[in-house]
Amino acid sequence: MRALSWGALLLGIVGFAVLALNYDGLMQVSAAVKSEDAAVWVYTPHVAPGGKLKGEITIYGGYALGVHDLDVRFGTKSTQYKGRGKHWGSSVSSDGDGEDSIDFVVTVPPGAKPGAKLPLEFDATYSLARGGLGGFRNARDRASLKTEFIVKSSTKVLLLRTWAGLRAILQLFLLAWLYTHMGRWVNALDDKYAGDDDAAENFGYLMICVVAYIAFAGYWAFAMPMMSATGWTGSWITAAFVLTWMILPPFLAWKWVHRTPAQQPGQGRYDAAGPSGDVS
Repeated sequence: MRALSWGALLLGIVGFAVLALNYDGLMQVSAAVKSEDAAVWVYTPHVAPGGKLKGEITIYGGYALGVHDLDVRFGTKSTQYKGRGKHWGSSVSSDGDGEDSIDFVVTVPPGAKPGAKLPLEFDATYSLARGGLGGFRNARDRASLKTEFIVKSSTKVLLLRTWAGLRAILQLFLLAWLYTHMGRWVNALDDKYAGDDDAAENFGYLMICVVAYIAFAGYWAFAMPMMSATGWTGSWITAAFVLTWMILPPFLAWKWVHRTPAQQPGQGRYDAAGPSGDVS
């Protein structure tokens, strides 16, 4: 058990390190379009004419970064957003990873025909602190991204959003089912290797890594499809969906494991006052 626990702990730590060091790269896997210094996420991709297309653009670079202006061109319409710009003073942390994000909302033209491809373009100007000899220097730069959006019919939007919501809920219940089996496995190990303090400590560290993996998976498996299904977006909404993913499955698993067995027909019940049931 000791060799197994140390091996499992090492595997968990390595996986956690890969997750932490490549966080931005892994997050960009779900981006609608990306470049070396920017990425765009569209949280409500299933939209009919007149609907709202909601998303977020993030710019990366330097020790610190702040977006000044963002121009989003969708079809023939342009929408401008103001960012916080340069927000640091005469010093920055050399350990910092500069990034800044802006949420955007654009409307699909009411007259757009289902199946039509509309250009979706982003042009952002930003300041960043770049490393240099003996310190850093401030610079100004620009990021541009371009993709296309396919207009969908109201019927197709309804079907796609419904499927996105059902998929998210099914995956949540699947996680709860896995928790029931993981709980039994943990209990079995606890009974079998009781008294091995090193194994218990290592296993606890491994569980912390596993919780981090599950939280990260919740963003793709639950939060993003739920945002697509409901149209609810924003940092707090994303956090609420991930929190639901973290809390509800173990609670459901606990309820399933500790549920009271169904009483058989004709079978009595014992309580503090004695047996109950039909007396002949």
